[in-house]
Amino acid sequence: MIVELAGPVGAGKSTIANALPEALRSRGISASHLDDVARFNRPRTWLWNAWFAARHPRLAWTAWRAVVGAPIPWWHRRLIFGLTMGVGGRIAYARGRVPPQHVVVVDEGLVHRAVNLYGWYPRSSADAVGRYISLLPLPDALIAVDTDPEAAESRALARGLPKRLVDRSDEDAAAFVRRAREITNAAVAAVQGRSTASVIKVKNRTSFRRAVSNGARALGRLMAPGDEVESLAFRPGSPMIARPDRALARLRIRRSGAIPRRQLNEVLDRYGLAASGRAHTLSAPGARGATVRLMTSGGDVVVKRYKDGVEPSALAIEQAVLSALAEKEFFVPRLRRTSDGSTSVTLDGTSFAISDAIRGYRHPHELMMAPADRRQLESIAGRLLAELHVSLEDVDVPPSATLGFAPGKGQRVRDVDWYTTRLADAPAPRRVRAWVHASLWQLWETLEAERLPITIIHGDYGPYNLLVRAGSVPIIVDFELARRDWRLVDLASGIAWFARRRRSFDFAAARRFLDAYRIASGASGDELARIPEVAAFLTLQRAVIAWSRAQKASLLDWDATARERILVAEDLLAGRHALNAVVKGW
Repeated sequence: MIVELAGPVGAGKSTIANALPEALRSRGISASHLDDVARFNRPRTWLWNAWFAARHPRLAWTAWRAVVGAPIPWWHRRLIFGLTMGVGGRIAYARGRVPPQHVVVVDEGLVHRAVNLYGWYPRSSADAVGRYISLLPLPDALIAVDTDPEAAESRALARGLPKRLVDRSDEDAAAFVRRAREITNAAVAAVQGRSTASVIKVKNRTSFRRAVSNGARALGRLMAPGDEVESLAFRPGSPMIARPDRALARLRIRRSGAIPRRQLNEVLDRYGLAASGRAHTLSAPGARGATVRLMTSGGDVVVKRYKDGVEPSALAIEQAVLSALAEKEFFVPRLRRTSDGSTSVTLDGTSFAISDAIRGYRHPHELMMAPADRRQLESIAGRLLAELHVSLEDVDVPPSATLGFAPGKGQRVRDVDWYTTRLADAPAPRRVRAWVHASLWQLWETLEAERLPITIIHGDYGPYNLLVRAGSVPIIVDFELARRDWRLVDLASGIAWFARRRRSFDFAAARRFLDAYRIASGASGDELARIPEVAAFLTLQRAVIAWSRAQKASLLDWDATARERILVAEDLLAGRHALNAVVKGW
C-alpha cells in the first residue's frame, strides 16, 4: 500500500513521514519509509528514472514542459525533473516488492511534486495542476498535511528555503510559500476528484505527536474499516440487570409527563410529524430540561426540551456538533430537521430539538454490571473520548458565550481578568481572594506556555452521558457544554466520574480510562501530567462563579459551594488529590 504525503511548505510533512511508520507498527500494521525500501546508487537511479518515464510518457512530457518554462536556472530545472521521475520510479519499484498490506510511506511523492513543478511561476494555475494530477498513477492513500499559514511560513523561513530563493527578499520567499499552499490545495482537490485514492486530512497545529497519531489512526481505519468499530463495541460477559434502586425512580419519571401534550404536538407539527403513540419521559423534568420518546408518523423519535435560560450559543454549538458528527457517522443521536432545514425550534420561549430514538440503550449507572464488564466499559470510554476529540478537531462551531477559547484568537472567552474582577467583590476573606487571584494567574501562565492541544470538547463527559447496549458501540449524548477548549478539560472531569465509587476512588479504573485515551489519542506524558493543574484552574474559576451567585437571592448555599471548590483546588495544587496520584509516573 503506497501512502504519499502532500502539504504546504512548512506544514511538517517530513517530520510526520519519518515518525508515521513507527506509529503504524505500534498499531500492528507493517510499515516502512520509501527510503528504507528503495535506496539506489546513482546508475540504478537513472535506470529507474528512465523506466518510469518510458512507462508514463505523457506524464514525463507534462513535467518537462512545466520545468522548461519555469523562471529558474537550468540546473534547477534538471533537478526538479529528475526528482519527479525519480520518486515515480522508486514508488513503482516499492509497489512491486512489498505485499499489499505493507504500508510504504512516501514523503513528498508524485502528488506533492506539483509544488516543485508549478510553484516557481508568478501565478499558480489550478488547471495546469489538475492536468498533471490526471496523468499520475495515484497512491492508495494521500495524507494531506496542513497547518496555520503563519506557522507554516515561519517554519519554512527558519529551516531554510531552496537555493532558488537564496538571497531573494522576504517578500519573494513569502510569495513562494503562499503559492505552494494554493498549488497543494489544488492538487489535493484534483486527487479527490478522481476518487481512486483515499484522501486523509491531518492538521499539524498544536502537537506533532497528535498529527502522527491521527494519520496512523485514519490509515488503520482505511485498511480495516470494521476493526475500529468492532473494538469499540461493548461486549459484556454477563447479563446487565437494571438496578433495583433505579427502577422505581425510572417508572416515576416515565409517568411524569414532563412536556405538556399540547406543547409536544406543536413541536412535532413544526417537524411535519404527528404523534401516533403514548409519550414516555426519559429524563426527570427540571435540572437540565426534559426528554420524551414517542412513536410518530415519521418513526420513533426523542423530543428534547432544553432548560429555561439555556445560552443560545450553547444550543447552537450542540446542534452544530451533532450535525457534524452525524456526517462523520460518529456514535451520537441523529437530529431531525424541520421543513426549513432547522435542527431546533423555539416555542413559548423554550427551545426544542428532535432526534431519532435510540432503542435498547441504557445509562451505565442504571445497570448492575460485573466487575470485568465495568473494566471493559472504562477502557472503551477512554478510547471513545479520544475518537470524539479527533473527529471534532476540524469542526467549525459557533463560539461559546461563557466557556473555552474564542476561535482563532488563542484567548479564552472569559480571561483571567474577567474572573479577578468579580473576585474583588467575593464574600470571602482578603487572604483567600489574594490566593485565588495569584493561583489563577500562575496556572494560566503555566498552561499557556505548555501550548496544550485544543479541540472541540464534550464538556460534560461521564457515564451519565453515555448510553450502552450489549454488542454495540456506546452512544454519547448531551453536548450542551461543548466548546473549543483544552482536550484535557474532558479528562480532568471525566476521570473522576468513571473512577467514582460509593465510598472511594478507584485508581485502577482511572488509570484504565486514561491509558486507553493516551494510546488512542497519542497524547504525551507531559501533556497528561498537566491534568491536575487544568482541574485546579477550572475549579478556581467555578469558585469565583459560585461567589458571584452567592451575592444574589438563591435557595442554594453558593458560598459553601465556593469554599468546597477552594479546598479541592488546594489539594490539587498541593499534590494531595486523587488526580495527582492518577497521573503520577507520566
